[in-house]
Amino acid sequence: MIGRSSPDTRNGCGAIITIALFCSLSAGYSANAAEINLSDLRGYSIDAEWSDRRVYTKIEVSGQRKRSTLRTRQIEQIYVSKTGRIFHRRTYYDKPNSKPSYQSEKVRSAKSGRFEWTSNATFILRTSPFSNPERTTFIWVRRIKISRSANGFTCTIKVTNALQKGETKYIGVDRRGITRIFHSYKFKERQCEVFKGNVFKGEVGP
Repeated sequence: MIGRSSPDTRNGCGAIITIALFCSLSAGYSANAAEINLSDLRGYSIDAEWSDRRVYTKIEVSGQRKRSTLRTRQIEQIYVSKTGRIFHRRTYYDKPNSKPSYQSEKVRSAKSGRFEWTSNATFILRTSPFSNPERTTFIWVRRIKISRSANGFTCTIKVTNALQKGETKYIGVDRRGITRIFHSYKFKERQCEVFKGNVFKGEVGP
């Protein structure tokens, strides 16, 4: 099971893993999704794992350039509480088998456009992949679609990049001003699971 065990909340960057609390979302309805409402998922958790391979030119603040390839692994976890509250955590590994090295900032509101539940039984998560989103030209979009199964629910995850309006190149900038110009950015959706219970048990309430 992806990420079911207690995560190591320390990493080499000194970051602390946090839990994001989302406000309650109104239940959606879709005949095409076998009438799955958000309320049907109360008391359920979702574990979804994906990875990527990036080829890019890194430009230091000094102007020094270096071409690099990076492979990462990421885990998305969602829990719908029994009262309808939505909790989410994304854990980033800068190597496929490393300890967590970065934790995304929390989404403050489900209405912010960064996290939403749609009428076709899909969670959509939108975040900037870099710590300077104003200078980064694209965002990550993760779609986690829920379907019914004989044993409850199943899910699939689809990850894409989306250029900001008017942009033509994939460029990421971090808070230090280091720029990465991407030549190739490929995703691989590894697995997705829906299960009864609280994936954040001991960290958030029921």
